[in-house]
Amino acid sequence: MLEPLPERGTFLYVVVEQSMPVYVAPSFVTAQFTSFPVNTIILGKERLYGEDNVIFVELSGHHEGQYVRESTRDGTPCLQRLEIVHTLLAFVITRPTPLSLWPSPSVPSNSLYKAYPHDIVSIEATVVDLEARTYGRLEQSKLWVHLDDWGPLIRLTIDTNPQFNANNTNLGVPLIELPAFSLVKSNAAVSLDSSTTFVRTTVPSSHGNESDLHGWLALTDVAPLENPPPRIAEGPAGKLIQLVLQQAGMMALVLDEVQETGYVSQRMFMRHLPRRFERQLFNCVQKGRRIHRMALGPRGEWYCSGAKPDGTGDCCWASDDVPPRFRAEMEPNSLVTFGDNNEYAMVLGSGGVLSSNISTSLLHRLKRAHPTVRARAMIYTRHSESSRDLESHEPIYEQDAFLNEHGYAWDYVLVFPMSTMHRKPSIEDICHRLHAAGLSLKLFYSSMSKNKAVRRLVFCLVRAPPDLLMKEADRISLNMLLDERALMEAALQGYPLQNIQPFPIQDTLGLYDMGPYTSIHIKYSCRDDMQRLYLKRGPMNSLFSSTQRMLLTKSIMTNTHGGAGLDLYKILHNNTLAAFYPAHEPTERSELAAAWLSWHFWPWQQPLSSIQSYFGSKIALYFAFLAHYTTWLMGAGVVGLGLWIPQLVLPNSGLRDQVVVGCSSVWIVIWATLLMKSWGRYNATLAPMTGRPMLYFDKREKLNRMCWSWLLLCGLIGLVAGLVSMNFYLQNYLIEAKYSIRVGSWDFLIGGPVANLANVAQIAVMFQIYDSVCVQLNEIENHATESEHEGAFILKSILFHVINNFAALFYVMFVKRYIGVQCMNNDCLGELRISLLFIFGLQMLWGNLQQVLLPRLWSLWTACRVGHPQDHIHPLEEEFYLADYGWLGTFYDYLELVLQFGYTILFIGAFPATPLLSLINNVCEIRIDAYRLLNEYRRPTPRQAATAGQWVTVLEVLVTLSIFTNGFFLVYSSNVFDFSDNTIEGDLAKLRLFVLYVATLLLFRYSVSRYWENVPERIQVQLKRQDFLSSKILGREADEVVPQFVRSESFQFKIDSMDNRPAFV
Repeated sequence: MLEPLPERGTFLYVVVEQSMPVYVAPSFVTAQFTSFPVNTIILGKERLYGEDNVIFVELSGHHEGQYVRESTRDGTPCLQRLEIVHTLLAFVITRPTPLSLWPSPSVPSNSLYKAYPHDIVSIEATVVDLEARTYGRLEQSKLWVHLDDWGPLIRLTIDTNPQFNANNTNLGVPLIELPAFSLVKSNAAVSLDSSTTFVRTTVPSSHGNESDLHGWLALTDVAPLENPPPRIAEGPAGKLIQLVLQQAGMMALVLDEVQETGYVSQRMFMRHLPRRFERQLFNCVQKGRRIHRMALGPRGEWYCSGAKPDGTGDCCWASDDVPPRFRAEMEPNSLVTFGDNNEYAMVLGSGGVLSSNISTSLLHRLKRAHPTVRARAMIYTRHSESSRDLESHEPIYEQDAFLNEHGYAWDYVLVFPMSTMHRKPSIEDICHRLHAAGLSLKLFYSSMSKNKAVRRLVFCLVRAPPDLLMKEADRISLNMLLDERALMEAALQGYPLQNIQPFPIQDTLGLYDMGPYTSIHIKYSCRDDMQRLYLKRGPMNSLFSSTQRMLLTKSIMTNTHGGAGLDLYKILHNNTLAAFYPAHEPTERSELAAAWLSWHFWPWQQPLSSIQSYFGSKIALYFAFLAHYTTWLMGAGVVGLGLWIPQLVLPNSGLRDQVVVGCSSVWIVIWATLLMKSWGRYNATLAPMTGRPMLYFDKREKLNRMCWSWLLLCGLIGLVAGLVSMNFYLQNYLIEAKYSIRVGSWDFLIGGPVANLANVAQIAVMFQIYDSVCVQLNEIENHATESEHEGAFILKSILFHVINNFAALFYVMFVKRYIGVQCMNNDCLGELRISLLFIFGLQMLWGNLQQVLLPRLWSLWTACRVGHPQDHIHPLEEEFYLADYGWLGTFYDYLELVLQFGYTILFIGAFPATPLLSLINNVCEIRIDAYRLLNEYRRPTPRQAATAGQWVTVLEVLVTLSIFTNGFFLVYSSNVFDFSDNTIEGDLAKLRLFVLYVATLLLFRYSVSRYWENVPERIQVQLKRQDFLSSKILGREADEVVPQFVRSESFQFKIDSMDNRPAFV
């Protein structure tokens, strides 16, 4: 709670220039606020949720109370007394509202603030929870504070991070409110630019003397503070707050404390910054450097600009992970210039420039700041350290007038080989069709090849203007998220001309955690009255996200009715196209990387909405499942570790194995069942998407091709069975021959390890054989839809890969005890454990190495094949050298997870700590996959999806299969229940135990599936709200389909008493 103002408070009269309807059941408030002392703010009896131009305030201080004018639904005016409370909060308003400050005629003029007609109050923020005294998410806030007799109004601008808690008081100074005991004097203000203001505060001392000055107080937005006013160093003690970083969910503030001697010391306050950056920044502050601004680089490094310790000049420095060749050039004369969107350009000591990207505005700013520098902008990337002349005609990341106006440049890139210049369709034909469809194009040659004689590739950049995107979104009925406030406003107003009265939705009891107007999606319509309802994004208030733009642009290129009508995959396969891919957006990608690649978030804290916005829903669903699965593995890993430790430390005994294997075999099935049910419910909260249709294909020909495809698949499975048999034959031969190696004084038999290595090699070789053959077979089958195509491929692939990966383990579990050579020392449990750890461990290691190395090798091979680009390389051309993710990228990621899931649950009795290995792997997998997508691959084409599709079915089958495998292992393979094997009674006892185990867990799975709903109630309610709002807002469905009948005075209805026939007069 803030302290009250001094008794000598002046008065402030707030007049709302526009009628402000605020919904407070059962009446509407149109407020005319009367005069109040400065230390008081108004609050109605209820917490108010309003529309445009509504102020939520609270009465505080020692005051007799005031009145607010209300008008009920029938228009009857009334007055209602306000309650008096004793807390001071700032004005909060739901939308920007023009207000005026005027002297109150009822207050003596000598106690009024001076005000002028141009004095405006504008506050923009979300609703404050007054009861809990907590602050909601704050957007850019602009607060005009009126002054006393010393001068006119001064503006204080605060720009806070959306995730930042404005009530954080550990800075020593509140971020949003001025201290309650401060009086701001305009004649002490020093304005740096239009967005930064330094003001001086008057603080009463303990004796009530208000003339004591405590120096400077500055509130600033993200504008750079490259030239702080010299009066700070000369003035009395004070504090200066600087917001030096606001990017990708991170915030850094600096608190300058000015001592009486003029010396300035700094303290750092940071949120969501990597810990290693925090340590480095604190070290910089301890060395006396004064930080003014910082930004993140393309590789996660950071750069700072500030003042030298003695305050004599500017300097810049960077984090420890800056490329060594640049760090060597930085000191001591490096300087940094920042742009408007967290981009930077650092003038190195050698005269070069290190830059994240150079926009037009940053380029001009750099030239103005350093007119004598004729530098080459050094761009550090993964593939090259290239440079270009700052004076060249085209900046590295070009920002033309279109980009400055609409917020995006180019969405798609088509790459044509020069050898196809005269092929049909030619490059000119394709570009003509794209241009005729309304798309904007830009073509340029690729960088020169090694011999510098020819240009081998032509790059065509494609984008769609906003009007064309809107028409295409209307044509395909694209689902769009609605603005919550605009939707609430429409619901409160209704559509009287269409016979639709106000239709507000309320949750007065607070039964659901989602608001009535939250996450409402409606099909896009070009109607003018619908435009204000759709949610706008970004600094340009863009209607469509980058993923939606790419989806619409591709739809325009492929649409045969009004679009370009191109079959991109067909012309890609006939080599008319070398590649086509969406363009990465450097700013959005760097922000996503900063929030996603950090090791400081838990698996469930991934920025899924940002992933969906940048990569599309299909990839976002994969990471959502990966995070959900990894979260559940935490509990499974702890339990598995607890079961494995007794097995490791206790002496070998039947009781130990009975407890460990029995508990493992039961709880893993229960865990997997609850995991899949939990995923189904969580998936129901994610936004649904749809697929796209394809052409008709003859059913008989399709059946014929499918038969050949399955015959080949059966042949490959038979080949796997043969290789597994050969591996075990090799193992038996080496064991019988007693081949061994000596390590010190110990002899180790090599039969088991050699066989396990052979199994791993067989899995890898057969994977490559299947991958090269069956992808083509699935293409030949020519399925009708994209989802059907993927479903058929997933079905065949899972059948093959499950047998390929698990055949050796199945042999040890089901066969080896009864056929052929027995397990060593009759210990099939131990042999299965060793085989599982060997195969599973090498699979995880090899899979992660593949994911890290293969994209880099592909990029190097592509660059060598095309020819190394020269200095003047376009960023979108550089993306061409990256690996293509394609639809198979998500398939292989899911396949890896499914196989890992199988290793985790199918053989848990052999090694209870298997979930812990999976957990460690997945924690790394999240970062590896994220890094690959952001840095190693071209941007994938956004693909729509509602669920994980066939993969969920596969996982459910594996859970059911685990009941049988764990039951068989528990009863037959593990020697845990060692009944008399050679007696009928013993065999029957084992059979009864196996049937009891399987029947109990199958009943449990059925009960969970039957009685635990897949869609949570809150989601069902929200979907019903969405249908209702869609019918009213988009469909304009009238309240009454049949208009109410109005009786005419000339109409009479009577019944004749003779024959009871009605008569109309």
